[in-house]
Parts: sequence; structure tokens; C-alpha cells
Amino acid sequence: MLVETILLKPYKNRKATELLFADVLMRQPAAFFLLGDVVNLGYSNRQWRPIDRYLQALREGKVPVHAILGNHEVMGRPREGIRKFQERFQDHQHTGYTVKYDTVAVVLVNSNFRSLTPEEDKKQVAWFEKTLEELDADGEVHAVIIGCHHSPFTNSRIVKPSKEVELKFVPPFLASRKAILFLSGHCHAFEHYKVKGK
Repeated sequence: MLVETILLKPYKNRKATELLFADVLMRQPAAFFLLGDVVNLGYSNRQWRPIDRYLQALREGKVPVHAILGNHEVMGRPREGIRKFQERFQDHQHTGYTVKYDTVAVVLVNSNFRSLTPEEDKKQVAWFEKTLEELDADGEVHAVIIGCHHSPFTNSRIVKPSKEVELKFVPPFLASRKAILFLSGHCHAFEHYKVKGK
């Protein structure tokens, strides 16, 4: 984005994105998960063009791709951004969804709370808690991974931690016997936190 170009150092993000997707395709993982900010403006066709090529290559290479919304997909014109996102990730559910691979369940939740109605927000939190309880009781699931866009904890100087994520999603994660990892993407950096042994 223009503001990022002015305020931040250029890091050749487009080239890095191209290399990252090529590496994923070469490694052939069981699945690939994107934790939001897939593009910098969700409503922009121009921003989606290179991503569409990468997604097509992964899908043709038999690598399933799943994603959740980031703040950039709902920036500016949220309805249009969400529509374009949903066209590309058809299994995505606005108030959370689960994907299972072998004995691992990945639970993805929407941390763009401003894009949710109060009813959707309440529905998602209740669904999240119930889903983790059900997965704990499911004998075929050995591990659960949680993913959302906004980070509950971060040392970033650019974005703040999300208190709402910390209050709504972290306690059920900590209470779950099988939930072993909580991933987020908003700070665009590698950080590793341990909270109550997780």
C-alpha cells in the first residue's frame, strides 16, 4: 500500500510472496493455510491477479488451500472484499470453520470483530467453545490447531495485540486438552509465546 511504501522500508514483498508459494508447491504439504491479508486490498481485482495464479498452481498441484479473513480483505469496501475472498476460498465460513487432516483438526476463526454483527460475534464465540469441546471428545482427533488473523500477543511496533482475541479465543484454547498451537498473522513477523505451558 502507498502508506506502507512511504512509512516502511521496502522488503520486496511481491518477490517474497512468489518464492513462498513456489516453495509450498515444491514441498507438497497435506494442506496450506493462509491467516489473512492474502492481498493488501480485498476489493481490488489487480491485487488478486498474482494470488489467483499462485492459488491455481497449488490447487492444480493437489495442495488444498484454506484461509481466513485478515483486516486487509475487509479494508475500504468490506462487502466487496469479503465477496472476492469467498469466491476464492469457498469452504470459508464468516463465523469460523474446522478442517480435518488425518488426526489433526484446524479451527479457523474470524478476528475482524468490526465486520461481525453482535449476533455473529456471539454465535462465533459459542461455536468456537462448543467445537473445541467436541474435538476434545472426538477419539479420531489427536491434536487441534487454532488460527485467526489478529494476534492476542505481539511485540510489534506497527500493530497492537488484540485484547478481544485474548479474551474470546485464548481461554477456550487453553482449556482444551487437545489444542496445542494457536497461530495468528496480523503482525507479519515470527514471534513465539508460551502461555500456561502452551
